[in-house]
Amino acid sequence: MRQPLPPSIHSLTDLFEFSCRRKPQELAYAFVRDTLELEHQLTYGELDHRVRSLAGYLAHRAQPGAKALLLYPPGLDVVCAFWACLCAGLVPVPAPAPDPVRRKHSLPRLRAIIEDAQVLLVLTTSGIKTISSELSIAKDGSQIEWMATDQPYDQGDVVELPRLNETSLAYLQYTSGSTATPRGVMVSHGNVLSHCKALSLAGGVSDRSRSLCWLPYFHDYGLLHGIIAPLYAGIPAYLMSPVTFLRRPLRWLDAVSRFAITHSGGPNFSYESCLRAAKQQCEWQADLSTWMVASCGAEPIHSDTVEQFIEIFGPQGFRRTSFAPAYGLAEATLLVTMKRAEVEPTFLKVEAEALADSIIKQSSAPERGIRTLVGCGEPLEETRVRIVNPTTQNVCPPDAVGEVWLAGPGIATGYWGRPGENDATFKAILAGSGEGPYLRTGDLGFIHRGELFLTGRLKDLIIVRGRNYYPHDLEWTAEHAHSGLRRGCGAAFSIASETGERVALVYEIEKTLPESDMTEVMNCIRRALADEYELEVHHVVLVKSGTIPRTSSGKTQRHICRADFEAGRLAVVGASTLGTTEEEEDVESLSETPRTAVEKRLADIWQEVLGGPQP
Repeated sequence: MRQPLPPSIHSLTDLFEFSCRRKPQELAYAFVRDTLELEHQLTYGELDHRVRSLAGYLAHRAQPGAKALLLYPPGLDVVCAFWACLCAGLVPVPAPAPDPVRRKHSLPRLRAIIEDAQVLLVLTTSGIKTISSELSIAKDGSQIEWMATDQPYDQGDVVELPRLNETSLAYLQYTSGSTATPRGVMVSHGNVLSHCKALSLAGGVSDRSRSLCWLPYFHDYGLLHGIIAPLYAGIPAYLMSPVTFLRRPLRWLDAVSRFAITHSGGPNFSYESCLRAAKQQCEWQADLSTWMVASCGAEPIHSDTVEQFIEIFGPQGFRRTSFAPAYGLAEATLLVTMKRAEVEPTFLKVEAEALADSIIKQSSAPERGIRTLVGCGEPLEETRVRIVNPTTQNVCPPDAVGEVWLAGPGIATGYWGRPGENDATFKAILAGSGEGPYLRTGDLGFIHRGELFLTGRLKDLIIVRGRNYYPHDLEWTAEHAHSGLRRGCGAAFSIASETGERVALVYEIEKTLPESDMTEVMNCIRRALADEYELEVHHVVLVKSGTIPRTSSGKTQRHICRADFEAGRLAVVGASTLGTTEEEEDVESLSETPRTAVEKRLADIWQEVLGGPQP
């Protein structure tokens, strides 16, 4: 195990200075091209020089505490910009660069972040800076300065690193907006340091560890696992472009093999993508024996995915103990629970009917009517997890589902500029004991033998005739009902009616699905959900590939999908509504206005290249 950090480290700037002085000749970061060649590399000494040079310039351009938006393509430029902001006393605000193909979608969100964070400085590259004219004026009329850090600039004097403490604001992490408008989470230096310490302990990080991350820097996982945690641990960090993974998922595993990676991970869909790719490339070979922790989180984890990944990649050296399900959220810096290294993942079979009543009943019966849940591990060091009745705010009895409440040093300060929401979300108090404050996550789950199991989202929960249904369960069952549906590309939600809540399910279809099979697909969906849950689905809607709204991290935005459904904006190719005489009579009214020929072709190209939804 690695040696603990000295007690003199109270901030990320202290950490940066210590890490660079400790091993200046050793590799800090490397960027892996899609050919698996190392395009850029930085030792700790080179990193220190670049960061201090940029920090000296920034210190003369902005006041301490100013917010600096980071807009970068994948690479090491953003790594240097992030650390330079901290070393100059600025607050970095990572955000996704605007999409040139979908400006109408990406620019409003970017403008909202700029206004919310009160950004007056944008750090980027010369290529992205071309859009600066569209985002050059702040809401109050102030001029927003854009700086391309890949171009020559006047280097300032050697900057004296700011002396910050654990409570100082480190950065703003904007949430992906899967259930609400994106909000800036205020993450302190103490939050990050405590989280990195707990993560290193849970993941068994040593001086021989090596990390690999393909998730984007503006995602909390990409920022922590890709940039901050490796520097904390003093281990080499290998970074890949998300586009490389999306084009060729097995390139991720190729890189694990090539660079002897010990720690790397991604959402459930990334492991499923590798499984699909491996089935198409039967001769693919790699050595995954060094992969000690394959973390998995950010979305529901499916037991089938875990088991199949272990089975398919076991012959390549992947160990069962390496798969590490986890649970986390930006409001808790990142991870809250995680399966410990060298321990096998846990599966729990429960009765679906009891689960609908928020009760956990284990079962060894056949698969019908049974849900197999994947354990997300035990709480990280110093993190407290409580399962609470969201209505009474009392702690739930054992084997009962409730809202996940959290407390500990990794819990963020709150949302930037939202004091009222902070009181409700970050300062919850248990009704029975008065214990608190706790963070209310909005996630539902339960604790079994010290391990957290998740069942769904409180806001997404579908309630029909007093029974609870979890959208991802319905989506999972639906997509396995017919091969013509795209895996992980659906949305289940409820629609209010005069007679109560009605269930609607929207799903993307494979491009190869014949139009003549549409009715069969919709019938298969209905039968599967009726058989598994005794649930009647009122609306079944099939849409074009790549049109289900998603967050920047790939999560389905069910609330936006429901709004698009109600407003008739979906790209419908087939629809069936119970009670109509002609199943597809409402297709035209539900369909969106046709794209221009250019827009449609660009969307098609994106699908052909990436094999997934549009970014």
